[in-house]
Amino acid sequence: MRGAVMVSFLGCLGCMLASCSQSGTTSVPDSSTTASTQDLWTQISGDGLGVPTQQTVPEMEVFNGYLYASTSPQQQGLAKLYRSSTGDPGTWTDVTPPLSGDVSIHSFGTTTLGGGYLWCGTGGANGAMIFRTQNGVDWIPIATRGFGTPALRGAAPHMVLFQGSNDTVPYLYAGMGSHGSGTSAQVWRIPYTESDPSKWTKLVDFAAPTMNSKIDLVSYFYVWNSTLYFSTNAGAEIWQSTDGTTFSQNTSAGDGFGDKTNLVISSLEVFNNYLYATTNNPTKGGQIWRSNNGTTWEQITADAFGKGPAVLEMRSIRTSFGKLWATGYTETTLSKGTPVWRSNDGVTWVQSNTDGFGDIKNNGENAITIGFGDYQYFGGPNYTTGGQIWRTKVK
Repeated sequence: MRGAVMVSFLGCLGCMLASCSQSGTTSVPDSSTTASTQDLWTQISGDGLGVPTQQTVPEMEVFNGYLYASTSPQQQGLAKLYRSSTGDPGTWTDVTPPLSGDVSIHSFGTTTLGGGYLWCGTGGANGAMIFRTQNGVDWIPIATRGFGTPALRGAAPHMVLFQGSNDTVPYLYAGMGSHGSGTSAQVWRIPYTESDPSKWTKLVDFAAPTMNSKIDLVSYFYVWNSTLYFSTNAGAEIWQSTDGTTFSQNTSAGDGFGDKTNLVISSLEVFNNYLYATTNNPTKGGQIWRSNNGTTWEQITADAFGKGPAVLEMRSIRTSFGKLWATGYTETTLSKGTPVWRSNDGVTWVQSNTDGFGDIKNNGENAITIGFGDYQYFGGPNYTTGGQIWRTKVK
């Protein structure tokens, strides 16, 4: 286990809990999904929102009464960003920031403070970037490319707003990574109202001698119980801080909850006062774990609810409408299409859709769900006809 980083500021139906081999964790047997509980989903867009070469919809966000959806090409080309006040077909407007080499818009940050801010993180050949807007249309860059390290380009920086115990204002936190390019990941922050790229401060550098230099992705941030958490690849670690500047590894989660086949902690979410964590596991299938105190973890699924390596990652987990929703990153040669699951209690899960909404081509990486208006929306990949958006009425 690695010590604290000091930088001058540094599914289961009717399940029974069983002991897990790692201290501080327990295991819950999987449940199967039930076809009779599937929801009625309607397709909103099937062609990358009018640009079929935009082959996936990797992220969505809600800000100031609009639903935002990003699209990305699988190979060449720039990402795009759209928004709609209703989510209906034909109502989406292009509000793409001034991109340069950015093939993905893969993360957002929002706040209502100070009149409201929306940030988006991009990744691409010229280095990752963060843009900011207050009206949802006019964007300005607030960082230098890759924070001065062009190799930090492999993943869009995930972001969150957090005010530490010693801070007088909230800060925007961003995780920079090369994601396979050999440059270790970093964590930076800036006062949330700032737009001057020189005002960022580096808090964590995994290239430091006491750190795990193999970590080259900060995959997710989350704030829970006055604590800032972030997750990584290369051991699938969770780190945390209460003051916003001193970070330590969550020792009870350890490296991949004691499972070496967990390669990444993919996302974090809080539901019914439990912190949930999802994993990338191409050997067994994506996993979900949860904790109600940050020190004792129990496993909700060990193999993507029985789908195994066909769903190599529980890609995203989100709360909306009093339910917990999860999507999968599917291995296209094994999967029949991207699944969506939901749960009323975080333990008993059902599959909300048919695999790929009945189309095996709706299959691949980076699927997401989000609640907006009366609907739960889905964005995901289709490498043939373009990224897709679907929705189901919940209210």
